[in-house]
Parts: sequence; C-alpha cells; structure tokens
Amino acid sequence: MSYKINKDIPVLFVEDPITIEDVLVLKPKTKAKKQINTDIAKINITNKKMVDHVVKRKLRLQLERVINATLIVLDDDDDDPTNISLALDEVAKFQAMLRYKYQQFLTPEFEANQNAKLKEVIKELKRKRNFTEQTLSTSKKSR
Repeated sequence: MSYKINKDIPVLFVEDPITIEDVLVLKPKTKAKKQINTDIAKINITNKKMVDHVVKRKLRLQLERVINATLIVLDDDDDDPTNISLALDEVAKFQAMLRYKYQQFLTPEFEANQNAKLKEVIKELKRKRNFTEQTLSTSKKSR
C-alpha cells in the first residue's frame, strides 16, 4: 500500500466515518521534513491496519531499547544501586506509556504479551537490586 502527498489539496477528506479514538497522530522528525522539503506539522493515520502496524512497530522498538538498557545494567558488576533504580524508572515509564498512550490502539493479546515481558524485566531488576543491597549491607557489617 502506498500513499501520495498532494501539496495542492489543503485538506484531505475521508469518506469513512472516523472517531477521534481511531486516529493516530504523528509528528515527523526534523530530518524527514528537510528531506521531503515540506512543512508537514502532523500526520493523521486513519487506516486501522496501518495504525496497528505503526503502533506495534514503535512499541517493539522502544521495548527493545528498554530491554537492552536493562541488560547493560544487569551485566554491570558495579555495586551502585542508582543504575538499577534508573533502569526500573525507565521500565515504569514505558509501562505507563503503554497503558495510557497506546492502550486504545492495542489488542488485549499484544498488551498482555508486552506486560509479561515487562514484568520479567522488573523481576530481574528487583532481584539484582536485592542482591546488591545485601552485598552492601554485609560489607558494611564486616568493616
């Protein structure tokens, strides 16, 4: 499926009845604006299959970024618990974004799958935090 942008038409009218919940609004990045040489402020996606595809792709990429950051923290041998707290905050931020920003576009199965992955990441981070706190407390007692 391909789309053509016609600069001569100021407003695009769609024949199908569309509710505000069905529309995904995206803002193009500045590099894309420079490459296209247009002044596009926002893009409204109304096709449900395309909205589903765009949202799922966006969430998969962001989840991959969160998991990679978590793996870096888990593989780190540093005893500093602030990195673990930052990683937990990043996971909570992604979870909130998933719940409040994209929930209306997601199927319950996809949302449950993402939440299961996030719960596993949170469990591993909490396990690492508990282990780090125990090692810090035992090292302070031995001194």
